[in-house]
Amino acid sequence: MAGAARLNRRNVMKAAGASAMAALGGPLRRLEAAEPAKVNGNIKQSVCQWCYKDIPLEKLAEEAKRIGYRSVELLTPDQYKVVKPYGLTCAMLSGACTIPDGFNQKQNHERLEKSVRDHIEFAADNGLQAGSESAHYGA
Repeated sequence: MAGAARLNRRNVMKAAGASAMAALGGPLRRLEAAEPAKVNGNIKQSVCQWCYKDIPLEKLAEEAKRIGYRSVELLTPDQYKVVKPYGLTCAMLSGACTIPDGFNQKQNHERLEKSVRDHIEFAADNGLQAGSESAHYGA
């Protein structure tokens, strides 16, 4: 048995991987030949402004709307006022407090409670009600 392949964990894993790739080869070739996916609006996309901090918010809103995004997330109330004219919404506001200066410090509670209440009132006044489809993507 000197010429026979040794049956060990490494060789078994190589064989299993090769078998899996061979089994997937047929379906993958069929996927490549399929037509590209068509957008039908069932998936509602959003974008977070902080990921694109070097792009002016107006430009981001314009482009987000152009390519079919419905919402820009984690905006302050003032930033939301910038994206609203583009027909975009904001499912999650930001700015009521910060991580290092949050509710974990008792001396912040009164100030942060007021800030959170102000954010809730702003959201309600602007139709950004939590739990509703319109709040999430302006549907």
